Amino acid sequence: METEELQNIVKEIEIFTSGEDYEALLSKLQYLDENFTNPTKENLKKTNIGVKLNKLNKSSSNKEVSALAKKLVTKWKDIILKNIKKHQKEAVNEAASPTKSSDKITEKSDLAVDLVEKIPEKPRNVDIDSIKYELYEAPIIRNKVLKAFYNCLAAETSLPSDEVFNICKSLEQSIYEASAKTAGHYDEKAYTNRYRLIFSNMISKKNKELKIKLLRKSISIQWLMECEAKDLAPEELKKKLAKIDEENLFNAQGATLERAATDRFQCGKCKQRKASYYQLQTRSADEPLTTFVECLNCGNRWKFS
Repeated sequence: METEELQNIVKEIEIFTSGEDYEALLSKLQYLDENFTNPTKENLKKTNIGVKLNKLNKSSSNKEVSALAKKLVTKWKDIILKNIKKHQKEAVNEAASPTKSSDKITEKSDLAVDLVEKIPEKPRNVDIDSIKYELYEAPIIRNKVLKAFYNCLAAETSLPSDEVFNICKSLEQSIYEASAKTAGHYDEKAYTNRYRLIFSNMISKKNKELKIKLLRKSISIQWLMECEAKDLAPEELKKKLAKIDEENLFNAQGATLERAATDRFQCGKCKQRKASYYQLQTRSADEPLTTFVECLNCGNRWKFS
């Protein structure tokens, strides 16, 4: 089902809900049950249909509508989680399975891979390894960044010093060039921000995999120039964030204001007594709450204190 059709269905559901046309609402939900078989995080977020049905499940006075809305939300969530697990499993299998290129790995490259994670017998840094890192006259910060990168990477690898330093030079040069893209010249703030983002993750004891990827050159430096902080997080943290994201996707109602249905208020427009309301403290704490009311019949809104 295309995104545009889903958006139209969301609009129809809102109309049927406000008019309490339960027959039409049930028909539309049954249509979704039969035809919307490709739910993804992307199309649910874009159309907001998961949130709408979650709200319908909690607020509808019609038991059939509420039950079917709940069924659909649960069904879509299960499909999305199943697909995520499937992709994760495929990624693990792909990483574990031998490739054509791996059949041609030489003894030299095998040794290099082993050296990446081999802890050096003696401490390593720019002074001990005699690294001439002061390559730039200005800005001086570039030399300091080269030193920081080398000391961090070399400390936990037995790769030759020239290989490690070449990685550091490529990384620093890319940060420098990326900082000039927006302004057209070196931007100290952009340079510093990108360096701090990468280095803070690089030195983290919980993110050792980032250093390994850099040393193995299995991570694109260009990607490092464009990624966000969450992209550099350790895999364990990424999984936790993904789980939270999934929960939020279907519990977005928790991020909205709780509304209650009532017949206490009469709409000044259509004179009906079918409304929902919520209250907020919009002024100082010793002032009364402000009540916001929405007519469920015509959509008219008003407030009072």
